Amino acid sequence: MRYDKNMKAFTPNEEENDDGTVNTLKSLQIHVPKAVLTGRDAELMCTYELEGAQLYSIRWYRNMIEFYRYVPKESPATKVFPVAEIKVDVAASDRNRVVLTEVDRTLTGKYQCEVSADAPLFHTDIKSAEMVVVGKLMKIQFFNLIYFLG
Repeated sequence: MRYDKNMKAFTPNEEENDDGTVNTLKSLQIHVPKAVLTGRDAELMCTYELEGAQLYSIRWYRNMIEFYRYVPKESPATKVFPVAEIKVDVAASDRNRVVLTEVDRTLTGKYQCEVSADAPLFHTDIKSAEMVVVGKLMKIQFFNLIYFLG
């Protein structure tokens, strides 16, 4: 997004080429489960449209700390950063999806997906969503009283 002073508003990143085509990054959406049970896997999705532009990178952050990067021009294209408690299933993750395995309560937080188009414009957009990891519900029966812990 860029700020248009005349319109006094943010507008999509677009720039017309000499041939009249437009290279732009738009329609970025992030899909993060609102709640996940402890011990389960969580699938984070990031979708976008690159109209005439090439992908430069996808970066995922948890509470503003990068834990996953996808850069198609690098070898290997995928890089996972050591962040406490985050376990990424690299085989199940790609340019649109990151799978976190065996999540626990410490992984509750804000997740962000940042998409950058390639040169010459390097348009970048970022979206975020919250995920809460909840404990499993346990049932304890004591005499005629039932308690639920979780």
